[in-house]
Amino acid sequence: MRMACLTVALLLAWPGWPAGADGTADAAKCAEYSVANIGSLASPAAANPTVALFAPLVIGYCTRAIESGELAPPILANTHVLRGLWLRQDDGGRAIADFSAALEIDPRLAQAYTFRGLAWLQGGNARGAIADFDAALRLQENDAATALLRGFAWHQAGDLDRATADFSTAIRLDPQGAEAYALRGAARRDKGEIDPALADFDSAIRLNPRFAQAYFDRGGLWDHKGDLDRALSDYDTTLRLDPRFAAAHTNRGIVLGLRGDLDGAIGEFAAALAIDPRHADPYFNRGIAFEKKSDFDAAIGDFSIAIRLAPGHAPAHYHRGLAWGKKGDLERAMADFDSAIRLNPRYALAYFSRGALWQRQGDPDRARADFNAAIRVSAKQAAPSDAKASAPTPPDSSTSHDGGQ
Repeated sequence: MRMACLTVALLLAWPGWPAGADGTADAAKCAEYSVANIGSLASPAAANPTVALFAPLVIGYCTRAIESGELAPPILANTHVLRGLWLRQDDGGRAIADFSAALEIDPRLAQAYTFRGLAWLQGGNARGAIADFDAALRLQENDAATALLRGFAWHQAGDLDRATADFSTAIRLDPQGAEAYALRGAARRDKGEIDPALADFDSAIRLNPRFAQAYFDRGGLWDHKGDLDRALSDYDTTLRLDPRFAAAHTNRGIVLGLRGDLDGAIGEFAAALAIDPRHADPYFNRGIAFEKKSDFDAAIGDFSIAIRLAPGHAPAHYHRGLAWGKKGDLERAMADFDSAIRLNPRYALAYFSRGALWQRQGDPDRARADFNAAIRVSAKQAAPSDAKASAPTPPDSSTSHDGGQ
């Protein structure tokens, strides 16, 4: 994240490191390695193989400097922050302790609030993050990086209006920041503002033509608008820029499936699983493709794995029930329809299919009750999209299509 990198760069710009003492020499090494890894340290993502490789060495430099008793207060506070950034990759609690120690030394060190907020965010505490970002912005109100991060936290907390406002502030303060446009686009997308979101992703790509996530998110919007050619083009570009972007393979498979290329779709889902087999969505979507090819055994296998990975995945239960029904196993079909309805009591298709099963088994009263339930919930709202695929960086917009809503 470019703006967060600038924040680290400012943090490290302490003039005139003292020479000679062991503690200050270690502090200088701590800062030197931190400067060399600015981009990785400042990223909202915690895991980074380069940082993991150097972390023990750099944390050792920082710790010896802190414990030496030889550092002036500004450099001591700075070194606590730098050690916290390295610790954040593996131990958010210790990182927060270091950022807090820096703030005890210098309560006006805005960057310590920013990075403690980032650690809170990494741990899933969006509200704690927002409080620290607020404090940082009171000290440095024109800090685009912190405005950007607070917007991200508001998005995680579900307040899309405040998220959009903070991303707009970040854009005003740094009009060349592609990340702010992309994140505002994601917030607008989640608010249902599709065309403004598209414009933001266009701006992000114009500013950074190698921004794989922006192409991916824009592809999702083209898909939503039914422009499958543009969606496929954006997913192709995403994969050209980042061949290990598993969710782009998943979404590309969905588009191919919508265009009738089921074998191509199955190949894309397999490619996604080869990169990351831990997510339910490629299994679920490949199950849909097998279901459409009438390969019900393969479909049941994939739906079962999707359910094991995501037990609350109502559509996987529903579609596995359809496949069991096609194989004549009505007891298992009924059990899966029951599960789908238990997980999503507004799942109209599941009520309808269970009603058809009751009718097939000679129970017209239960059939009628389920058909009426299907009509009732359909009148209130459409059935939900059957899945969301996961992308490497949030927020994300990868949607599954099964043709059965």
